[in-house]
Amino acid sequence: MTDPLTITGIHLKKKGFDTLPAFSFTPNDPQAMNITLFTNCCIYDTPAGHNESDTKSYYKPTGRKHLVNITARAALLLTEKGARVIVHLPEGVGNRVRELFSLHPNASAITFIEGDLASLSFVGELYSALREIARKQPVGQLSICLYDSFAAGRKKPFAPMIEESLEDVTRCAVTRLAVFTTLSDLSHDLLLNKGLLELRLVVPTALAARRASAHLFTDTVHKVLSTTALRTLAYELSHYTGKNAVIVELMPGIVDTGMYDDQEVIRTVQEEAALDGFPFAYPNETLPMLSPDEIAEVIVLYLSTSVGKKPKADSRLENLTTAGRSQMEVAQLLQKSFSQEGPSLWVEKLLPDYCYVPEATWGTFPPLRYGYIPIPLTPKGQLF
Repeated sequence: MTDPLTITGIHLKKKGFDTLPAFSFTPNDPQAMNITLFTNCCIYDTPAGHNESDTKSYYKPTGRKHLVNITARAALLLTEKGARVIVHLPEGVGNRVRELFSLHPNASAITFIEGDLASLSFVGELYSALREIARKQPVGQLSICLYDSFAAGRKKPFAPMIEESLEDVTRCAVTRLAVFTTLSDLSHDLLLNKGLLELRLVVPTALAARRASAHLFTDTVHKVLSTTALRTLAYELSHYTGKNAVIVELMPGIVDTGMYDDQEVIRTVQEEAALDGFPFAYPNETLPMLSPDEIAEVIVLYLSTSVGKKPKADSRLENLTTAGRSQMEVAQLLQKSFSQEGPSLWVEKLLPDYCYVPEATWGTFPPLRYGYIPIPLTPKGQLF
């Protein structure tokens, strides 16, 4: 019987990984540094009809002219800790965004790459960048923060299923599957053939990954496929490479990216919450939202914490781990959700679907461990 490591090597060779630029990690070198890859990092103009708010993430070198997305902010936060990062830029905006990054005082700590995340050529770009970095200083560890927003930049990001087109849904699903197939191949190759001792993946998705709701069909397809891939990798990576992997899925609720400045989007979300059974108490008020800064801070916590340790988060961030409620309320509702009468057992939906996810932790952040770690993040007042 062929052993798992041999099987993995055969399939990677069939997919062309033996033709990519050669390099190797040197984790035992005392001078070796750690590097993190952040994908789809973007700095973008404040949108038309922009509403200034404390929950937006503004790009400091240009004041309030530009916003930064989650991975761009996390990458910059990590450079402030003295780390080196590789920033992947979305296709079509590379030159413009690269120029904006160059304004930052920590720009020298950034290596830029571009390319389609679903392609072998993207992996080649990453390997070329790592080889060039390693020529100047040994590299001992690579972590990956994979991010791709379905809703960003869409005129109508949320719509009832009857309005969705089969072509759009299919395109979304195929693209997402292709990205995670490449991520799987890349992860296996790093661990099996490049000398990486362990892999750390931190992937922001959304609550939609574990909470289907109204107006979110295509977005939910995008996120559910992500969760399925991450859970599968958590089972398979160590088996087929003989190495350990940490896979953290951050599932944020409503994030203030500028998209929610549109009143139609707000009304759609308010209706969604009501249809889900958890309406906003004051539907005419501004939506409770997370800041990209807050999610970026949690990303950096899980990139920086050692395995077996609990991230050192302040109460401001830990308050995001109680499903938009008080810690006591979420605990009481979870306990009341489970009922038994004789031999019959059932779960009543007293909380949104994502609250019943196995291995989730409430009221605090879970310690970093090998395998899969789900972390829902919700602003106070978002009850659905």
